[in-house]
Amino acid sequence: MTQRLPATVCVVDRAMNDHGGLTLAALAGSQTFHVVEYATADIRQTLSNAANGATVSVGLEPISSRGDAWRVCRVDERTPETTTQTLVTPATHGR
Repeated sequence: MTQRLPATVCVVDRAMNDHGGLTLAALAGSQTFHVVEYATADIRQTLSNAANGATVSVGLEPISSRGDAWRVCRVDERTPETTTQTLVTPATHGR
């Protein structure tokens, strides 16, 4: 059985670029995540639609071989907190 990563609620600081890079800023605290990998094509597609300022709830894991780089393992449908910003909803195709 795999361990479920805790949700991290973030704001999209820099939308996904042509190479798949995305920068997220945690709402709680001051941590920034430089995302360079995605567990599935659906996750990448979902986050490619996220504009700057959108709120997302994601499961993140560090990529040890890439310095300060992160992989998104999941995108949750709702954030644990109510915000006034747009929530990115995960793609549902392939389920």
